[in-house]
Amino acid sequence: MIENSSSSERGRYDEAISLVDMVVAVLRHWKVMSVILILGSALTISVALLMPQKYIFTSLYSIAEYVTPNGETKGLEAPESLMARIRNVYLEAESHRLQETNGLTSLPFEVEGSIPNNSMLIVLHTEASSQYEDWITELHEKVLTRLDKHQHERMQQRRESLTSQLEATVAQLDSVRESGATNADVLITSYQERIAELETLLGQLRDGEVAQVAMQGVKPGGASRLLVIALGLILTLLLAPLGAMLAHFVSLVTVRLQQSR
Repeated sequence: MIENSSSSERGRYDEAISLVDMVVAVLRHWKVMSVILILGSALTISVALLMPQKYIFTSLYSIAEYVTPNGETKGLEAPESLMARIRNVYLEAESHRLQETNGLTSLPFEVEGSIPNNSMLIVLHTEASSQYEDWITELHEKVLTRLDKHQHERMQQRRESLTSQLEATVAQLDSVRESGATNADVLITSYQERIAELETLLGQLRDGEVAQVAMQGVKPGGASRLLVIALGLILTLLLAPLGAMLAHFVSLVTVRLQQSR
């Protein structure tokens, strides 16, 4: 019983000595630690300062809307349909044109699209360095211009349809007034209500419009320089004692080799 207790205490004592030896070994190679700390800190700061700052450039398009006879406001086209058109037609063609114009094999940035929940907005956003602002603005503007033209054509078709219906109803009203029919009063009231409804629908048509083109965000996106510096310094602090232990191990191996010769 006494022997087991003594062995346990000796084991703990040996372990304490090994930990002390480890600390002493690290401190003996403080020069190695200093070099690692200085070089690691300098490299971290250099990388952070040279790292290009990326900003988010955002464009907005408000989808054309109309009001149904029931008073419900709807988009002239489904936002999902317009987003598919942007991705598969406009963006593909305009990206290719921009590459050819500037002699590029690929663009140094990407254009993403989204539709905010329960809204009639198309959002284009690009995260890139401010040095590409002109290209981003040109690409966003070309895409939204083509989208706006498409929306204008669709809205013109709807406006012409409602106008034709209004003109036809007015003609029918004039015809009934001139006919002198026995039920003319009922028909006149019906046509007048329809005319008022069509005029209201025409007045409530709202064209789509480009609300914003490649507006640069105030704060940079992505990893900040302070975050990079913090992570780099933490990594340097971890590597410094490991480097000292490696230097101690190398020195021990070198001494052992010299003794064995």
